[in-house]
Amino acid sequence: MSLDKTKPHGLIYGAANGASFEQDGMFYDSNGVLIGDKPLRVVKPVAKAAPAPAGVTPTAVTKAPAPADAQLAAQLSS
Repeated sequence: MSLDKTKPHGLIYGAANGASFEQDGMFYDSNGVLIGDKPLRVVKPVAKAAPAPAGVTPTAVTKAPAPADAQLAAQLSS
């Protein structure tokens, strides 16, 4: 199976398992030759929240603290 350039396809730049094109979930090299025999799954890394430091309990902030400066407080409230 080779890349059908008459159908929509994506160009891949950079190192991606040697693939230069993607079409219908299948990856193709720079000559349009299929890489592998089934669709490759590209897994995107998921960012994880940093753990809380030892001894600290995370809390949700529901309201910003009031500014100490009266002039600043007046500007923020208008």
